[in-house]
Amino acid sequence: DTGSPAFEIGPGSVLISNGTSPIQFNVATGATALISGTLTFSGTSHRLVAAMAGALTFTSGSVYETATGFSGSPFGTTGTADIAVFQAGSTYRHGAGGNPFGLAAPASRVVFQTGSEFVVLTPTGFVATGRTYSHLRIANSSAISTTGNGNLQFDNLFVESGSSFAHSGNGTASIRIRGNVGS
Repeated sequence: DTGSPAFEIGPGSVLISNGTSPIQFNVATGATALISGTLTFSGTSHRLVAAMAGALTFTSGSVYETATGFSGSPFGTTGTADIAVFQAGSTYRHGAGGNPFGLAAPASRVVFQTGSEFVVLTPTGFVATGRTYSHLRIANSSAISTTGNGNLQFDNLFVESGSSFAHSGNGTASIRIRGNVGS
């Protein structure tokens, strides 16, 4: 069936790539990936890449996590923009490594649709300059400080107990909150 995903992690299923040798999952042109379960990269610079915009879909209830030892950008740093789409109800848990965007702002390898959540678990922070998140959750029990000359935009900001968040720029940078700030 040509409508079926070439790579799929079903609801309740878990795939962990945790070796010290990098693994790259390549979704070919014309093919798609559907992640409805949990995908975790740790140990080294694993990648999930695709050739087409929208080829990698993280559905409601899915979780993608970068954990101890992970390095780099999980969706690669070259090629087509907007290959990975985090739909409403999906979660990206940033515990290690580089940013998920992969390309220089305003281009991006990933799209965080309204209702998706980006959770910051590492004290080294996240990329803020020229980036858009939906729900941004600071959950690392420490202070995060980001700097940048571009705009940072998100729907809702949640700073959990014990965590703090500060953003500074050169006077032309702005933070645009389209929703709420809470804990």
